[in-house]
Amino acid sequence: MLPNHSPWIHQLNRTRPVTPLEENLVADVVVVGAGIAGTATAYFTLRDTDHSVLLLDADKVAHGATGHNAGQLTTYFERSFASMVKEFGLSLACEGVQAVESTWELIDEIVKETGLTTPIHRFTGYS
Repeated sequence: MLPNHSPWIHQLNRTRPVTPLEENLVADVVVVGAGIAGTATAYFTLRDTDHSVLLLDADKVAHGATGHNAGQLTTYFERSFASMVKEFGLSLACEGVQAVESTWELIDEIVKETGLTTPIHRFTGYS
């Protein structure tokens, strides 16, 4: 694995140990990958079900692609709406755009419910 020289991780000014598994574990759900998608999946699975969850990563939580881009959330598609309508139809294209645009609501839920103090910065970009 390539070393991670992310400026975002450097700004955390802390180290997080890698803790290898020392025994076999059992869980109802195993999430592989502890970036923003994996941690959110584990969080909502724990919150919304009675399943036990095991979150695994090859290195450290949020140190892979998420660590390189600080867990960037892009809330738009990198293709035109018209092309999505042509390929998937108006209804599915609208549902897809709404689902992506509602991701901030999910982030707000996580922050509120967990009491996170991690700084979150929002900005509007145009494509």
